[in-house]
This record gives sequence, C-alpha cells and structure tokens, in this order.
Amino acid sequence: MTMILHVIPAKEFVKMTPDGKFDFDSTCELLIKAAAVEIKDSEIEILVDFRNAVTDLTMADIYYLAAELEKHRTVFREKIALLVSPEQKWDQAKFFELCAVNRGLDVGAFNSYEDAISWLFPASEVPSGDGE
Repeated sequence: MTMILHVIPAKEFVKMTPDGKFDFDSTCELLIKAAAVEIKDSEIEILVDFRNAVTDLTMADIYYLAAELEKHRTVFREKIALLVSPEQKWDQAKFFELCAVNRGLDVGAFNSYEDAISWLFPASEVPSGDGE
C-alpha cells in the first residue's frame, strides 16, 4: 500500500469574507474538496499547516468545523494532523482535536513538524521498501 502525505497550507482553505470575518461555508467546501482526492490502494494522511495562517476563528467556529468534518467522515477516514506555531493558536488546535476525536475522527494537534510526521507515519507502519 502506498502512503501519501497531503499537506494543506491553512491559507488555501481558511476563507474570510470581504469584511475580514471567517467564512465557514467556503472554508468547509474547500477543505472537503482538498481532502477528497482519491488514489486507489493508497493511504492519504493530511497535515494542515496553520503556522503562517491569520484567522479569527472562534471556539464556536472550531466546534462547528469539527461537526462538519464528521458529516463527511468517508472523506476524512485517515489521520489529520494540525500543525501550529508553538506560541500561536495552540489552545484552538487542541480544542479542535478534542471536538474531532469526540466525533470519532483521528485528529492530532502539534507544534512540531517532526512530531506531526511521526504521528502520521509511525515507524512500525512505514513500508520497508523491500516489498513487505
């Protein structure tokens, strides 16, 4: 089985209205499209990179975004790692992780790229390359 990492910079799907408010519907639509890429016989893991994103997500926005992902659980069947800067957005990322995990999604929040990759691809699951 092929393992694929789909990195999504948050600025590519977190959409704002012209007056600077979070656009929930557009954001959900774009995230679902980005994650819906189907490649047969592959395991697609998603890393959403929030390190350079500027957003004004409220806790309610985060809660409803997790609820929206649950509605599309067939698209989000693999792991989703959220990568945030250590000094920024950590509480929001952990809250999203909690909301998503409570809905049965496999989401983890990280402030280290290396930790996120290790969680997405544990050493015991990475193919050795010798056909096994």
